[in-house]
Amino acid sequence: MLRGIWVVNRQTSHVPISRRFTLAERKHKKETQTNAALPEDADLGSLLVEKYGERERETEREEVPPVCQHILELPSENHLWPMVVLSEGHHLVAALPVLSVEEHRNKALTPSGVYVAVEIVVAIAKLLREEEKANVTNMYQRAWTFILDAIPGGVVLDCNVENIENMYNMAFTSKPLKQPQPFFKPHLYKGRQRLKFMVEESISGRVLSSPSSAAAVGDNSKHLALRFADFVGKISCCADVEGLPDISVPLSIPKDKVLLDVLLHKCTRSYGSIHKQTDVICFSPPVGWFQLASYVPKDKTQVSSYFPMTCKLELLVTKTGLVQFQAGLMYTGVTKKEFEYCTLKLHFGLVGQLLNEVHTTCGTFNKSTSTWNVISKGPSISKEEFITGMFQHPQSTDAAKLKESLESSVTAVLKWKLPGRTLTQTHLDTKQVSMYPSQNIKIDSDLQSSANLTIVPHVVLE
Repeated sequence: MLRGIWVVNRQTSHVPISRRFTLAERKHKKETQTNAALPEDADLGSLLVEKYGERERETEREEVPPVCQHILELPSENHLWPMVVLSEGHHLVAALPVLSVEEHRNKALTPSGVYVAVEIVVAIAKLLREEEKANVTNMYQRAWTFILDAIPGGVVLDCNVENIENMYNMAFTSKPLKQPQPFFKPHLYKGRQRLKFMVEESISGRVLSSPSSAAAVGDNSKHLALRFADFVGKISCCADVEGLPDISVPLSIPKDKVLLDVLLHKCTRSYGSIHKQTDVICFSPPVGWFQLASYVPKDKTQVSSYFPMTCKLELLVTKTGLVQFQAGLMYTGVTKKEFEYCTLKLHFGLVGQLLNEVHTTCGTFNKSTSTWNVISKGPSISKEEFITGMFQHPQSTDAAKLKESLESSVTAVLKWKLPGRTLTQTHLDTKQVSMYPSQNIKIDSDLQSSANLTIVPHVVLE
């Protein structure tokens, strides 16, 4: 993947061709944790001419390995290394690949980064030499067209100029006969073809029970304080298809939901708007299951609004040392039958032992594991479910220490799984999935959401 390509005039430092790839630059900033932008073309052109001249003089004085002769490091705050530069006549052709943090730190040269940049630079330099010999009026037009067609989004499709030009110039936009095998797909698939997508969203974190719910656990307010929340959305794909097809998948995202930090698989060619459709992922898939993309919502403060149920845990400490607890679940926008499973496991730490006075409004309670299995086979139209009980706590004269001890040792872990829907209502429309070359295969899509939340109790002293 390349961050950018430049053609610089060595005599005037003018940059007649400049192509920067936003998707690759975003990936570089994500991995290196930097927000510095690439220099402007005028500054970058001067730096390239100056540094390449210094490298030529250094090569004349001492022996430099052939590959290293064309690898430059430009002084900039945005890690302009390794800049691959090749001189062709009065021009310098430069390309900047995307490397990982470890590769930047160790100054490593990798085939997936530097060598791909070397091949594309050589191809562009050859194009400029041919156009200059032919005395073409606009000698940069052919090279510019090749960059647009061969490197969409920063991913190099093919370094062969003839293949790319034949692909777009021949009738019916036919693909070249000899298509290179991508590194992420070492072997081709043969057999029954299918294409399946899975959109999964999960939430984990700590939920503080609201003090306002001390009088009534089952009130309809959603006063929940969420700490250490972690929301992750994943789009997985299983592509058992023959050949090397190009697949376009549009994401259906609600207008009030904005996705950020969309990380894509290496097989992705582009992500954005195509033919009046927004959020379209274009990719050439490997064989079998792989994670196509992952994402998080823009507004993390509204993560609690995605919850299909709320949970509140209250502890009432009596003067005799008995602690009464009550946990309440309230469904929002869903019914209990939609859940594949829903469990609430109580952790009492070392404060005491659970007594036999445990009552639930539905489901079953396992005393040995202190787990409440909320989902039951019996019919239930109630939107609120409760579990109550009590346990013995050692006597303590300090009320503040007793409250602090209970808050730190008593918790409840809520786990649930909701098939057939996502929390942000993001999904894939299989009817809008397109494939080139066109193939008649079965396309399926599935949705799933889950949660693993730790409920911190609200303690009340009698």
